[in-house]
Amino acid sequence: MMNLSRLEGENTIHAKKSLTVMAGQQGEQQEKWNISRSSRSSVTRKKISLRFTVPIATCMLLVFTQLRFVPATRRTVFPLLFEQEQEQASQQSQSIQYENNNNKKEKKEMKRGKYAIAYIIGGCHWKTWNSMDSCVPYILNAIVTAHVLRTFHSSIDVVLKVRMASSSTETSFAELSPEIEEWLSKAGVILSYLPKVRKDNFGTISIELFRALEMLDYDRVLFMDSDSYPKCNIDSHFDLSFNGLVEENIGFAGSAAPITASALMVTPKSGAFHQVMDIIHRHRNNTSKSKTKLDPIQGWGHPIVNEVGDVVRNWDWFAVDVDQGIIYEWLMHEIKNFTLIKDNNYLTYQEVVVKPTSSNQSNHKNNTYQMISFLANKTSPLILACPGGDGTGITSLKGTIQGAINHFSGGGKPWGQGAMDVPEKLTNGTVHNETKFRELGGKERWRYWLSEANRTYSLNLPSRLSLTAKQPVGFAMNAQLLLSPNVEIPVPTGNRGL
Repeated sequence: MMNLSRLEGENTIHAKKSLTVMAGQQGEQQEKWNISRSSRSSVTRKKISLRFTVPIATCMLLVFTQLRFVPATRRTVFPLLFEQEQEQASQQSQSIQYENNNNKKEKKEMKRGKYAIAYIIGGCHWKTWNSMDSCVPYILNAIVTAHVLRTFHSSIDVVLKVRMASSSTETSFAELSPEIEEWLSKAGVILSYLPKVRKDNFGTISIELFRALEMLDYDRVLFMDSDSYPKCNIDSHFDLSFNGLVEENIGFAGSAAPITASALMVTPKSGAFHQVMDIIHRHRNNTSKSKTKLDPIQGWGHPIVNEVGDVVRNWDWFAVDVDQGIIYEWLMHEIKNFTLIKDNNYLTYQEVVVKPTSSNQSNHKNNTYQMISFLANKTSPLILACPGGDGTGITSLKGTIQGAINHFSGGGKPWGQGAMDVPEKLTNGTVHNETKFRELGGKERWRYWLSEANRTYSLNLPSRLSLTAKQPVGFAMNAQLLLSPNVEIPVPTGNRGL
């Protein structure tokens, strides 16, 4: 098994982006999954909300709180109330209290849109389910995400976009095994296939993250690295953007890049995917641009300047030749008005006009004005990071959505290497044990949620998965992968919103 990933670090550059790849042959290493099993039947998956708006629901709040980790039990004991709660929750807005820039508390009625989390994995291949490639752990991570969100009564969809390996011999799209597709279906994960490319490489898979812009069925989509998952209900964080308290597109600052490509919240719009790909095409079509080295001043199209137009930084960070350079150019010079989450704060960037001066004349063509994006204001967190709790029983502090996400970057994956033991069962019957859950580390909590998803949805996951170990040729992260005209650029899928 080989997992290609990058860890953002200050001194050592590790894997940042968990992009799964496939060798086309089995490896000798295997990973052992001891997953608790049960004969319990599959639970009907419904979108659950705890927004009580009728007197009887208010009276039952304590009972529902005790049963908040047992959606099946709640449906069984209070079926009529449960249906009424769902219907009312879908029709009414929410009210949240937050602090404005003047530190005055305000209340705002919050409308709720249709939201999704998108995962994208590539280089997948299969023959039988016990001959998996390294895509499998990331597929299981999507299942964990879906289960955590439903446990905490989220209405967010989980969409998994899969690009099969170019070496696979199936159709132009190819497909995962029926067993894997059944796991995803039972867990409520929406599966979508991306077109294969002629040759797999890091450049093409890295920019597939912008597929989130094609998901027109949704008001907001959060792309996350496939080794990340939300630890609680994060609907309210989407609401902040949907209701205009933060911008409609949200980037995340990284330690190895000014804007990381490990997460990105976008507002899908027709033509937006083309807009991003055009950044690459413009650079390639410019005969004066190098096809082997990115210009340290102009980068993917513009110099990095301050409000008066002076160059303040070179294009020299990690993965600047691929996704982490493209995302910077797109947000700063195409979108211009966006929110950047950094150090648990919201930084709002807005478009301004830079007038050419004698000191920055060389950065402007034909002595014209230049439109750039600069930091307009800084806002502290508006809501709790996990408004509905995270299963530990400890009240959450105020924070951005970043504080509600666990990211297993680099080699610190919960599936690790070799055997993976699922922690001791933390439930007494069907009631979640918050005290024991608090004692678990981050990796153990992921494994616990996987075992609960296996039990809840009757997935019947195998206790041992055989994974490939060899990395295919062309998937190593080399520089200038997107600069070369020989590297294939993704094309629109036409999936009508998904």
